[in-house]
Amino acid sequence: MRIGIVASSVQVQESGGDVTPDAVNWTNISTGGLPSGYYLPAPTISGITSPVTLEITFTAGLGLEYSTNGGSSFSSISSGGTLVFNNGDTITFKMVSGTANVEYTVTIKNVTDGNAILDTFTCKLYSF
Repeated sequence: MRIGIVASSVQVQESGGDVTPDAVNWTNISTGGLPSGYYLPAPTISGITSPVTLEITFTAGLGLEYSTNGGSSFSSISSGGTLVFNNGDTITFKMVSGTANVEYTVTIKNVTDGNAILDTFTCKLYSF
């Protein structure tokens, strides 16, 4: 009687590719005496092989704008709004407020990856 073992290899590949980006860190935006402040340079979304949908949330009534891939024009986004990004894209945020002495926190979630929080940062506009 002979007993043998047959070995086989099984590979599992995620459907749709990798949607968990490398760590992303937006620095807090803080400026004084101006109606808006910018965060530069923009972090790069990397480590993904499929597009991801990001949800941006912040205190209602305050303004936030974004620009992608080094563009000079900014677009408004409402709290709870979503944006789609690919590997290598950059995102710059700009706070917009008609008054000084405001502060709010922005949370960025990866909707494509089960609403995982990518980062939070603070926007602060103060008067001198």
